[in-house]
Amino acid sequence: MRRPLCLFGLVYAAAVWFVIFCRPDKTAVCDCMDREQLVAAGYVEWKEYRSSRDVKTPVINLSDAVILKQSQIANLEQFLSDSEKIPKYELHSFWEVNKDNLREENTEAVKGIICYMGEDAQPETGSLVMVRGSYSSFAHATNPGEFDAADYYEIMGKQGRILDGSLLRKSGAYDVFREKLYRVREYFSLLLDACYNEEDASVMKAMLLGEKGMLDAEIKKLYQTNGIIHILPIILTSDLKTALFMRS
Repeated sequence: MRRPLCLFGLVYAAAVWFVIFCRPDKTAVCDCMDREQLVAAGYVEWKEYRSSRDVKTPVINLSDAVILKQSQIANLEQFLSDSEKIPKYELHSFWEVNKDNLREENTEAVKGIICYMGEDAQPETGSLVMVRGSYSSFAHATNPGEFDAADYYEIMGKQGRILDGSLLRKSGAYDVFREKLYRVREYFSLLLDACYNEEDASVMKAMLLGEKGMLDAEIKKLYQTNGIIHILPIILTSDLKTALFMRS
């Protein structure tokens, strides 16, 4: 029994070594578009709210995204405005066939985008949307040992972000099941807001719903400093159980 396990361990170590030393050292960064006003299109993969300086900002994450050519913006906008009666499978087929023709040149590396919306606009999960805003790429670390945002977000499937975004158009078709799950999470989020004060509610949302974006910065830093940030998603207090039963 020891020899097969030993062989498996050697194969696994060799695979890890190959990935580490044979992959490119740095993720490609499209910094040529930094601070440019542009329009991106893609599917809403997930959405949430994030808090910064007591400002609640809606954030949507685009997958299978493209940076649109200026000449194609009006065409796609017109298509999405007429897409109310188009089934979801036809919408997917259209996007797979045409997205490369709609893409701006030399932006093939951008396939996922985080959009910080300047308005309270959260389109349905799984819908195809167009977002206009200021583009910003993730930068590589400049010092040894420093957090490398470009590599980190590349692993997450995101190569850039749009700041102060505005929603231009969205498709009528979307993922009904995932959108209902999101609305259930929003319901429980409101329930926690009603049961706790703002500070405690943010902690409970991080623990139970995974909403770390609304976690108070000082509390998050306190958990990180004490090395217990990992307990946020797994703790369920008896006080919360009591509060939920009292509300129901």
